[in-house]
Amino acid sequence: MSVIAWPRLKSDHPSSRWPSQAMTLMINRAYAVSFLVAQRRFANGGINSQTLQVKVGNRVIGDFMPTQTIDGSYVLYTSDAFTVPAVGTYNVVIQGTNTQGGDNTALIDQVTVTGGLVLTRRTGRVLKVKVRSPRNG
Repeated sequence: MSVIAWPRLKSDHPSSRWPSQAMTLMINRAYAVSFLVAQRRFANGGINSQTLQVKVGNRVIGDFMPTQTIDGSYVLYTSDAFTVPAVGTYNVVIQGTNTQGGDNTALIDQVTVTGGLVLTRRTGRVLKVKVRSPRNG
């Protein structure tokens, strides 16, 4: 598991400025991206509607329309499981897509990439359900 620190995401940022984290991922392993999101609340009580897209490398692994909570609290979101085509370093990006239009900002916290679950070659199903971690020492 890897935890990534992310700033707030505003819809008018240039796409080249979206925060990302480079990670080494392995083939035949299942991964998922989880994160907390809160929509910005306005002084008048209004809540905006930033929409988000999660990418790993150039591949979109999820589109999200975070819940607008009355109290502005964070809500947990998790992508579907995904795999990568080759061993390598991939950028994990959460990008504001602003499909609702207007001035929208989402607050992102506690981004994690979990996985490393071994998949069987024949069926693509999980063979081992324990997440692998580096040995100490």
